[in-house]
Amino acid sequence: MDIQNSELENYLRQLLTSDYPNFINANPEPLAIRVNTLKTTVPAFEEKLLQWQVDFQPHPINPTGFILKDDKLPLSHTLAFFLGEFFYQGIASQLPVLALDPQPGETILDMSAAPGSKATQIAALMNNSGRLVLNDPSPGRNTILTRHSHRAGIQHDVVLQAPGQQIGQLFPEFFDRVLVDAPCTGLGTFAAKPGEIVQWWSLQRLKKLSEIQYYLLISAIKAAKVGGTIVYSTCSIAPEENEIVIDKILKDYPVEIEKLPDWTGFQFQSGMEKYLAHTFHPDLQKAIRVSPMEQPIEGFFIVRFKKVAATKSGKLEKQMTYQATRRINDNEIAPVIARLEQRWGINAEFLSHYRFIVGAKRIWLVHPQWEEVPDKFFIKAGLMLAEKKLGDWKLTNSSIQMFTSHITKGLLPIEAQNLKNLFRSGELAFPGYPDDYYVLNFNGENIGSVSLFNGILKIDLPHQFELVL
Repeated sequence: MDIQNSELENYLRQLLTSDYPNFINANPEPLAIRVNTLKTTVPAFEEKLLQWQVDFQPHPINPTGFILKDDKLPLSHTLAFFLGEFFYQGIASQLPVLALDPQPGETILDMSAAPGSKATQIAALMNNSGRLVLNDPSPGRNTILTRHSHRAGIQHDVVLQAPGQQIGQLFPEFFDRVLVDAPCTGLGTFAAKPGEIVQWWSLQRLKKLSEIQYYLLISAIKAAKVGGTIVYSTCSIAPEENEIVIDKILKDYPVEIEKLPDWTGFQFQSGMEKYLAHTFHPDLQKAIRVSPMEQPIEGFFIVRFKKVAATKSGKLEKQMTYQATRRINDNEIAPVIARLEQRWGINAEFLSHYRFIVGAKRIWLVHPQWEEVPDKFFIKAGLMLAEKKLGDWKLTNSSIQMFTSHITKGLLPIEAQNLKNLFRSGELAFPGYPDDYYVLNFNGENIGSVSLFNGILKIDLPHQFELVL
């Protein structure tokens, strides 16, 4: 392959030496998915794969992952996709969260969370329990992150739009675990998208990203509690983004590298000992490199730290401020919940252990551990329970899917062919019912929110479906 980017070619030849031809001719990793255990179980989803005659194999390390030989349906056109029962996520991309090992009830940060594959993976392992902060500084990427959070059914998250470099000052020694899946040059994904990387890769961009990664990791260390865990990962094979960043951190910050689990199923390399004029800290041998040359898998770098002493938190004026969440008996919350019970049949007692945030047109349900939520850089918290339309409260797709068995009123049954037609374009002629908002019910399951006005049924879809049932 002719790279047609002399700067990149010279860099790769210097880095890889005799492995250069193997790298540029490596096979891209096959498609992979991860089951969302907030919505379904692995055995139940495996049964669906068999029913759809999808050729798959289990992910060799992640028990909730599957590797697909092909995606002929495709799976993104199944009702399971709409319901958030699974997410597409790369084979190697599933490993950093396993290294983080999030636990229910903890307080966890995903510092560069968009577009959301690792964020939703963390949420599932936490089983919607504890406090999960998802941060990304990009408005556009945050829109995608929020959409994925809704589809996943996450109830215990707060989404922020802050510069990651400020997180350590905003939340000094606040988190049990922090994931820094850092923005990078993506050299590990070269086999899948060589043209894209060739187009924009440069030494200048490599240097700039390396500086960003360094300061993001410093911020993550400051944000972690003493004794807390920090995982740093990139989908790059460049030592400037990996070992060189980590080596500088080890000299100046109170962290120790921990050994990662003894994963089997892939071939891993240890972190580099030397590179050009650099001789790295011997503990970098505990980091792992996932090589795209030895198996069809994206190149990745993963290292896990333990914070062993306190760090300076930064200027006090930059620390976070908070807004209180409210209980169900709050004067502003209680009337909304009463109306939801009357209109949709949701028992208020079922919702009583949650806390809430209410605005003029939306009410959010959050995990009870969030007695207050961050105020600065705030985008959203928890699950959008309902939104006000035409002067009344209607349930959202997310709340309907999460609380399907508790919704007993306002149901609109639909047959398979009509459902397929509705999902093909997002609307369908559907006469015979009064104008209103409804809960769409298919085969006895409540699956989403629909509007029916002037005989036209409409539903909000992530894309148009050739629906596979």
